[in-house]
Amino acid sequence: MRMATYTKKMIILYVLILSLQVSQNIGTVKGSYFILPNPPYDSGTIESRIVFVGFDPAIISPLIGFPGFPQGNSLLGRNVYNYFHQEYTDKTFYINHSYELAPNEFNTALYTFFNNSAKPDTINHSDGTSDTGRYISANLTLDWLSTNYNNYLGPPPTSGYTLILANFTNIDDTQYPHHWYNATYIDPDSGESINRNYMIGYGDQERLYYLDLSADSYLLQNSGQNSTIQDMQKLYDFSTEYGKKRLAEYLSEWIYEIERNLWVQDFVYAPPTPVGDLSTGLQFSIEILVLNNMTGIPTGTLNWTVNTSFIKETFMDVLPWMDINVSVRFINLTEIPDLYQKVQDSIVPWGEFDQQSRWEYSVDLIPLYEHLYTNTHRYMEQDHQAYFTTHFQTIAFLFDNATFAIPEKAKMEPGLVGIALKDSENRPMTIISQDYGIMLGNNRSNPQPLQGLTQTIIHETGHQIGLMHPFQFGMLGNFVNDPMTYYTHSSRFSIFSKDNVQRGQIDMLLQAGMAKILQASAVIETKAYDRNLQAYLDSINESYFKVLAPYNIMDYISAYSLAVTFYNSIISFDSSLVRYSNIPEFYDIIPIFFIGMLTLLLTTIHYQGKFRRLLENTPSRRLLTQEMADKLEKVSIERFIASRRAAQEKISQILDGEISKEKGENKVDK
Repeated sequence: MRMATYTKKMIILYVLILSLQVSQNIGTVKGSYFILPNPPYDSGTIESRIVFVGFDPAIISPLIGFPGFPQGNSLLGRNVYNYFHQEYTDKTFYINHSYELAPNEFNTALYTFFNNSAKPDTINHSDGTSDTGRYISANLTLDWLSTNYNNYLGPPPTSGYTLILANFTNIDDTQYPHHWYNATYIDPDSGESINRNYMIGYGDQERLYYLDLSADSYLLQNSGQNSTIQDMQKLYDFSTEYGKKRLAEYLSEWIYEIERNLWVQDFVYAPPTPVGDLSTGLQFSIEILVLNNMTGIPTGTLNWTVNTSFIKETFMDVLPWMDINVSVRFINLTEIPDLYQKVQDSIVPWGEFDQQSRWEYSVDLIPLYEHLYTNTHRYMEQDHQAYFTTHFQTIAFLFDNATFAIPEKAKMEPGLVGIALKDSENRPMTIISQDYGIMLGNNRSNPQPLQGLTQTIIHETGHQIGLMHPFQFGMLGNFVNDPMTYYTHSSRFSIFSKDNVQRGQIDMLLQAGMAKILQASAVIETKAYDRNLQAYLDSINESYFKVLAPYNIMDYISAYSLAVTFYNSIISFDSSLVRYSNIPEFYDIIPIFFIGMLTLLLTTIHYQGKFRRLLENTPSRRLLTQEMADKLEKVSIERFIASRRAAQEKISQILDGEISKEKGENKVDK
């Protein structure tokens, strides 16, 4: 009876020990892994704060909530080409709108600033007409708004932008019936000033865009887009329901145009894809080859036309975590006979154009492009195939008085200054034509031929890193201090371009990392629970949410560093997934458990029988004291425990053998 009770206790004890051993690493719950809690890696929210300045509150207040007016969270999708998976992925943004009327103190202060800074101006147009009015410095206006924003409007959005819609019709009078905004830039090649005028809005390095709906723009008038608030007031009575509807539509179009062009931009190509070990940073190089085909202009005198240090500084401002290198070579086109001959063969007769142009001839870009992609390794110092998306090649042709042309609806369209292309293998190449007479910008202080080549290179390379023109959804996006516009001819990227590229790179890292996690879940979801594997997943989950903290307040430089840590941790996890894939399936645990139970039972019966025979065969059985019996029982128990430990170690080897392949390496802590 005593031995039977002892056997039962041993069986119960062994079951508990085995359960504890198994639970340390392998659970009995199938598919219990906490992979990641469906985080919003494929969507985000951008705040859009709209402030009305100079408007009648009685007119604007009823519009907020009016049908057709942007309300709450509006959906905007962004199309991003993801090189990690060679497919397009959608990043969805919700625009969270908020509306307010600026306080009277702000209206008065801004009106006073305009009156004190406005200067008389006369604009002569190409059609022979002219406009007389006053201009206000767009640069000084943004400086004033930046300085006084917090004092009058409070803190700006932590994760978004501010759009100021102004109405200053009372600035104009009979002497100066119009007003507009001018901006001044410095050409990086020549150092001369470039003036751009006749703008109605402006944006630069602050997360703010200023739009004066009472200002006049000849550029927008010619595009058929511009209608001032004065024009609307002449046509509609804003006190009526119909007038309110028309005003709501009018304001909504401007709001959506700014948000689509600047807040959330589409990408023509994806931002540069991380290649190799992200811990060492990204390699990003621009190789420029300038081919001189001009007569009477020695190649040795052209070095001033490309400012490589300025190009490098400009792109480091956009992608500060990159190791950027910019190089340039100037050679005569005739030194490359086959390329020179291809240019001659591609000259388009003027008869193919609808009307005579200022250029003497044009070069068909299509056959030239095909030739360059086939032979680029012969002309460039580095083969772009080896660098994939992070090595950009730019070939600039300098002509006396010629340009590129491309086929357009069965006719040739001349006037192409530059184009950023990628072939079927995703190899980037920029082709530029610059003729002696081209001068980007207007009202230059000291016009010189061949100015603007650096700005053109920056513009086309901006396409290569993903940026679109900021006027895809309306010409208003031309009024930004950004090289991607067609109007300002700036050479420095605005905050809007920088935000979109930086945010795009982080989004790609997060999406690529999450894709790998989801792939891994398919491998391990049928596995029995493993504490070490779950700890690994928990650390990845924690690193992901660390990225979101600075990302959600638009601190993209800090967020990128954390996104690299997140992605590298997933790469490490992915490389060790084979180790975790060898964790036994849940149902594999059951036979191991029963084998252990059977081993215990047989061992217990074996030692129980030997103990009984020992007692029965003792000559002096009656002399066997209780103390001696206890000692024998203790010895037998110790032997049993040693045998049980051996059996337990064998079971542990079965469980651990698949996880730790080599002694001292990849060992999973118990």
